[in-house]
Amino acid sequence: MPGFGYARTVMRPSAESLLTEWVMAQRDKGIPIDRASTSIRTLHPDVFVRNVVWTEEGGARVRLRTHDILAEPTFIGSPVADIYAGAGRIRCRLDDGEEQRYALTTELAREGYKDYVAFPLELGDGRRSFLSFATQATSGFTDDQLKSLEMACGPFANAVAIESAEFALESLLEVYLGPNAAKRVLAGGFRRGGGETLRAAIWNCDLRGFTRLADTREPGSVVYLLDRYFDAVGAAIEASGGEILKFVGDAVLAVFTHDDPALSTAEADRVACERALAAAKLALQNMESLDVALRAKGLPELEMGIALHHGEIFYGNIGAARRLDFTVIGAAVNETCRVEPLCKALSTPLLVTDAFVAHLGRTREELVSRGVHELRGSAAPRELFTLGTLVAGSST
Repeated sequence: MPGFGYARTVMRPSAESLLTEWVMAQRDKGIPIDRASTSIRTLHPDVFVRNVVWTEEGGARVRLRTHDILAEPTFIGSPVADIYAGAGRIRCRLDDGEEQRYALTTELAREGYKDYVAFPLELGDGRRSFLSFATQATSGFTDDQLKSLEMACGPFANAVAIESAEFALESLLEVYLGPNAAKRVLAGGFRRGGGETLRAAIWNCDLRGFTRLADTREPGSVVYLLDRYFDAVGAAIEASGGEILKFVGDAVLAVFTHDDPALSTAEADRVACERALAAAKLALQNMESLDVALRAKGLPELEMGIALHHGEIFYGNIGAARRLDFTVIGAAVNETCRVEPLCKALSTPLLVTDAFVAHLGRTREELVSRGVHELRGSAAPRELFTLGTLVAGSST
């Protein structure tokens, strides 16, 4: 599933290695396992389970299953669905007609498997999973082998429960904090006031007319539109190596940094700014596509303004003793937020500052000046730029 990741900062056994080691231990006992599978539920808004399948030919492979799988025919009426619903051990001999019991066992029979068994795994706190195995041995599994496998399920369940809890922590932190902040927190960077000063390209954007939209439409419709807008913007930021720090109403605050020690400060600044500009271009393209889809559904089109700036920021933990926020502060952040409203006044969806343009390479040739402007609370005026294509009247 593109875009899904998690911050693995602590070296721990993966679900793939756990299943592989378990299978190898059973095969060493003479139990003819040719295929094994388990699924580990996640606490993630997109991913329902991580399904791990081991075969002798392919080893262990992970497939991320979204929540949509619960409504798919392949899941409904499957051995896994039965176990999640409370069933005990399920066994199907695949050479005497029992293979027709499930679509999965019918498929395994076609592939030459002779016996299929699935045991429930109790992971604690009401969580349930399964461990299944199949063999191509003509005689299938013996009763003694099944007893041995059942006894071995307990230790495996304990190991999976620990791995699952750690994965849940890491993936939830990534979803709510972002991958970079999640890594820092897991590595111990969670003390209030702790952080560091960084040079970064700063992004701030928001929707035009959001207040009117929120006042005139049902909350469910507003949330739907916001989610689509955040998808369009977030995908562009992440694709260009940026980090979303927070959503404030309809606004998005993000940063682009580059800390490759092989690059000079000037080169790192250039890379960060060029990535931010690339993200802005992609976000505008994504919004064009989104507006087409919204029009087709009879929904209002969305307009946004993006501001890009560059400067020093403080990146770290700020907040109350029992409620922290991993974010950025600094004069450069404030300036970025004050540039964005000028997008409406200057009738353009994108404005970048002279400080940002100063770090660009050849891409600065794509930009044209929109004049020098006072920024509320700033010591000096800023010259602002936009893409020449936008001035030329290209729709966004």
